[in-house]
Amino acid sequence: MGSLEHYQNIMKIVPEAIRFCCQKEHMTEETFFRNLQAGDEATHSRLRYALAKGISGYLGSFDDNLQSVYVYGSTMDDNAGLSSDIDLIIQVKCKNGETKRALEILDSYLLISYRILLGNDEYRMNCMLDVHIVDEQDIKERTDYGCLISSQHTIPVKVWSRA
Repeated sequence: MGSLEHYQNIMKIVPEAIRFCCQKEHMTEETFFRNLQAGDEATHSRLRYALAKGISGYLGSFDDNLQSVYVYGSTMDDNAGLSSDIDLIIQVKCKNGETKRALEILDSYLLISYRILLGNDEYRMNCMLDVHIVDEQDIKERTDYGCLISSQHTIPVKVWSRA
């Protein structure tokens, strides 16, 4: 899938995430944007959660290698701020470069959208997504980020699954 197709799809994911947040919190888009620009942690956390769900569903629609997606960190702790990234663990059938490349493209477009939402083009972040790709062996052997899937301390939440 080409970069332009990713761009067109991320441009759909962001407005859907905003609608989700407004419905969930019973707020207008005007209030949502005001809270977002003011750095309200709950608003930033909800947006990041909604974006994680949207991105996961989108990736799952064309990447048969994707098994499940988990979100953790500040998004789930409800304390995401202006510069917080979205911490994701992505379980794949096998580790290859295709899933990672799609995520890099999505991340670059997501950053552009985020800057527009904040209304500050000078606001700089290196990335919006902090992604760790694991396979069944990583989870079974509890290596790398595979150990977090069953952690008692950092509990990731499954936001998407092929099952």
